[in-house]
Amino acid sequence: MHFTNTSYCQERNMNIGWFSLHTLPNKSVLGYSQDNHWVVVSNTEMKIIGSEKSYLYLLNVLEEPLEKFKIKLNNQITNEQIPEFPYLELIRFTLKEGSAYWIELALNWIDGLLNHEKQVLIELLNSIMKNNKYSQKLRHRTQKVIKRIDIL
Repeated sequence: MHFTNTSYCQERNMNIGWFSLHTLPNKSVLGYSQDNHWVVVSNTEMKIIGSEKSYLYLLNVLEEPLEKFKIKLNNQITNEQIPEFPYLELIRFTLKEGSAYWIELALNWIDGLLNHEKQVLIELLNSIMKNNKYSQKLRHRTQKVIKRIDIL
């Protein structure tokens, strides 16, 4: 692999090589690093995606339709050594920690997951459906997603 960029990673206190895979809606860049991590780079700062909280830096990707994002990403990935993008982890984080806006977007992505991945989300979806802090519209939409998953 040829790493065409180098950015400073405060978390690691060092410069790390990486290559660009996709520009996110907020103009930060999704990439893959020389030390085998998905990364988000904005201006000159790099954030490594790995810990649960790091998925916060990926929320903007939910603003794109899943299929469109997958096509764009797959067109850029020519190396089989790059692991699959962490779709499930991003959706799980969003359902657990996100605002109603991000949860709405994450619900759009659930149909694109594998059946066993959808099953993992049932508990989080149930907690959203039962939580009155969310609008009735969002809770009903979540209930419909749960029903689709239960049919599988």
